[in-house]
Amino acid sequence: MSYTFTVRVRQTTAASEWAELVESTVWHFANGGTWRAARGELVFTMGGSGTSGLLRFARGNDEYCVFAMGVHNYKPWTDCVVDCKPGETACNMHPDYYGGGERAKQREKQQRETCKKDCKGREYKIVCSGEGNSCVVEIFIE
Repeated sequence: MSYTFTVRVRQTTAASEWAELVESTVWHFANGGTWRAARGELVFTMGGSGTSGLLRFARGNDEYCVFAMGVHNYKPWTDCVVDCKPGETACNMHPDYYGGGERAKQREKQQRETCKKDCKGREYKIVCSGEGNSCVVEIFIE
């Protein structure tokens, strides 16, 4: 069964401080998936349970965060990584969700909501709602 996440990004800071989407990745299991832009939203389609996607955002040249979402054992999961270094890309981070360690534990928790603060006290949040194979994911960047 395929899964579709409609992703909405909400930013609550002044437009001059907005984070910009700079990278998207898809894990290669369960026939992988695709990212596409549609009507001001992102649509992430996965071939089946066991895969995921990451979105990396940047503010300027030195502030990065990554939002992760996917389906594990037929249930959605989310994660957020803040205070990433410039070289910590979504591409090199993605395998960590499947190779053991803390990120794999986060996937296995199957949390539909994850909220973290960066070193400057700004809040980053990802929330997944909906049931079955179609969900809405909202990303909040303070």
